[in-house]
Amino acid sequence: MAGDNALDIFQKHRKKELEERQQTYRWGIWKEGIPLKIAADTENDLPPDMRFHEGKKLDYEWTAKTGALEVVFKRIYTLLTSWTCLEEFDQIFWGQKSALAEKVHQHWKEDELFGYLFLNDANPMLLRRSTSLPSRLVLPSGTEELGAQLKKELQNGSLFEAIFILLDGIPTNVIQREKQYLAAPLVMLKMEPNGKLLPMVIQLLVPHIHNTMEINTRGQIQFNSDGIFAKAVSTGGGGHLDLARRAMTQLTYCSLCPPDDLADRGLLGIPSALYAHDALAGRYQLPSLSKCVEGMVHLFYQRDDVVRRDPELQAWCWDIMEVGLCHAQDRGKIHLRDRSSLETLPEPLPSSAPLRQNPNLS
Repeated sequence: MAGDNALDIFQKHRKKELEERQQTYRWGIWKEGIPLKIAADTENDLPPDMRFHEGKKLDYEWTAKTGALEVVFKRIYTLLTSWTCLEEFDQIFWGQKSALAEKVHQHWKEDELFGYLFLNDANPMLLRRSTSLPSRLVLPSGTEELGAQLKKELQNGSLFEAIFILLDGIPTNVIQREKQYLAAPLVMLKMEPNGKLLPMVIQLLVPHIHNTMEINTRGQIQFNSDGIFAKAVSTGGGGHLDLARRAMTQLTYCSLCPPDDLADRGLLGIPSALYAHDALAGRYQLPSLSKCVEGMVHLFYQRDDVVRRDPELQAWCWDIMEVGLCHAQDRGKIHLRDRSSLETLPEPLPSSAPLRQNPNLS
């Protein structure tokens, strides 16, 4: 245990074990300015213990093939027709469906659903409580009443902004000889007393969406120049890399810890923010689980000073933040100074499950 004077033979054994693991799990550089990955070009290069088991592999590959086949069928079905209105998108809404997808399909034009998706959609990390009106907000003459409403909501602490500025100026892809477009809109929303988040201002700017290692490795392949991003996504062809580098400059240790991140963005205590509730479930809604984590930490670290004097623990954190995440520690210091800081590490705790399940953060 940390802090104890272990016998020399056990120290040598642990050192050898660490050296072997460092050879097995090595950092690999993918693109400059983007977090490092495990040194594996394909899933076949991963250590056997990190690979999909056969059943999972078959399920994963079958889902990908059936999804691709459905896209082909829909393409053939609509090949000889042109869409003249949004309602004709219904032509492609057949095949696999979910209750949520059907609800979004039917109500996507409504303000209530629009705001709800910023709280609980695939990327709930964009929303932030406003502390001032953004400098790029320009209200035309005749909208003085709207300006007064914005200031009132700001004073009440009920004004929010969806941060899309990362997209501004990102180069876009060319798909089937057509230039794609990408907007970095300014979106301001207000929180109603009943918990509904409703839009107030939307300005579109000048145009310009145990298997972690294998999933990430397979996803990395799709990010390459000949992957799905280059063929079907507006930021493909290089823009997605610029976007990742830009987002990387805002990554800090605290942004990976849901309680700290939610507090920083002003989203704690909002009843309709279901993502936030799920992210905090491990600590506040499952006290027995929190007690288990606390018990394990206290078992191996009897005092706070033992945490600070554990070279293996400190080296592990430094390696992740300084090497893997490209000096993220400079943008927000890590403070593994006591036992309580270990109980809120981002990855081991179940409170981070929503982050790991979020497709935009995989």
